Parts: sequence; C-alpha cells; structure tokens
Amino acid sequence: MQSINGFWHAAACLSGKIDWSTALRKYDHPLDAMKDNELSDSGIAAIHRKQLQKGSELEVSGGVVSIQEPHFPPALRHLPYAPGLLFYKGNVDLLSETSIAIVGARRCTQRAKSLTRSMAKKLADAGLVIVSGLAYGVDSAAHNACLNRTVAVLGEGIERAQN
Repeated sequence: MQSINGFWHAAACLSGKIDWSTALRKYDHPLDAMKDNELSDSGIAAIHRKQLQKGSELEVSGGVVSIQEPHFPPALRHLPYAPGLLFYKGNVDLLSETSIAIVGARRCTQRAKSLTRSMAKKLADAGLVIVSGLAYGVDSAAHNACLNRTVAVLGEGIERAQN
C-alpha cells in the first residue's frame, strides 16, 4: 500500500481538467508545494485550486508516479491536460520505453483477436511496449500476446476505478 497526499488525490480526480504545463515550466519545486498564487499564475481555475487544497489522503495498492517524476512518460508529460498522476502495478520502467497503442472493439471476431495477438507479439519482440485499455476483445488480445511488455490504461478517473 502507498499513500498519496490530498493534493495528488484531488489532482487524480481532476485528471483532464488541469493543464500542468505552465506550472511545470515556471516552477522547479514540487507541484503539491505550490502556493495558491502560484497555482493561479499557472492558469489553474479557482474551483480546481480549492479542490487541490482540500483533497484528502488516499491509500492505493500498487504504485504512483507524478508528472514531475522521471518515470512519468516524457511524451505524455508535455501534452496539454496530461494527468498529474499515473497509478500502476508491475514494471514501472516500461513507462519510459518506446511504446505503441493497440486499441479496438470489445465485440470483435476471432480473426480480429488472432491478428491482434500476432501483431502485438511481433511489435513487442521488436522492442516496443504495447499500450492498450483493459477492455475485452482487441485490448485483452493485445495484452495476452505479450504480458511482460504491456501497459494497461484506464480510461476513467480514479474515482470511477474504485467503484
């Protein structure tokens, strides 16, 4: 079990609503130590600042990587509205490797699953990390083809994942 402070718990719940890019450029101290005026100067709305300051601590199983940590994928860090946190179980080093996304239908044919498994295995054997969702169908076929070279992405925020 790992504990995250209230700021980061609120940041996870606000995923996709806050653009951290200005704060990352302007300040070199931890985001969770930013003062209200720094958050405001970074373009973070008052309603979101209030939520960040009032967040409650959260115990999580697995690990957590913040947008400021070295294991956070560099390509994701620089996107507008990148999530402030990534939750993980397994090999966090995969987040730093070159990856390719494979996503598709939940209800798909056996042929689609077979093609997905073949393609995912070949791509993983070539050194790529396979990124996909946790849905049935194409997503699960991609993961099952190369379990030691996959990263699963949850499409909903943490508050939904816990239900």
